[in-house]
Amino acid sequence: ARPGCVAIAVGDASTAGTRADGGEVVVLKSQLLLADLAGCEHINKSKVTGDAKREAASINMGLLVLKKCIAALNQEKSHVPFLESKLTMLLKGALGGSSRTFALVTGSLDEEHGDETVEAMRFGEQCAGVTNTTRTQALSLPA
Repeated sequence: ARPGCVAIAVGDASTAGTRADGGEVVVLKSQLLLADLAGCEHINKSKVTGDAKREAASINMGLLVLKKCIAALNQEKSHVPFLESKLTMLLKGALGGSSRTFALVTGSLDEEHGDETVEAMRFGEQCAGVTNTTRTQALSLPA
């Protein structure tokens, strides 16, 4: 198994000058979140042991919770289990917030990995069903 990676970049931008309605400065915050989710590890197939086996199980658990969150969002449930894993806590804003979210799913043409590729494509299909409402939120501060 290879571990996943989540990188988050947060940026603030403020407009220069004053506004006609009382001299407020507008601050816009944005966040770029890039997540490499590794992949589901079939432990029996890979024959990993020890720490690698524990790491693979942890990756699989995070991906399972992510799948549950995606399903809850698609079914428009009132509760989405974002707090069940660190991964979904980090991805919460991208999944259920005011954001533009893209999922890039890759697979293998190798017949040996056909089952995993089909699972990945089905997961990508579920991700495509999630809709977010993008809106600009501005914070006004006194000049």
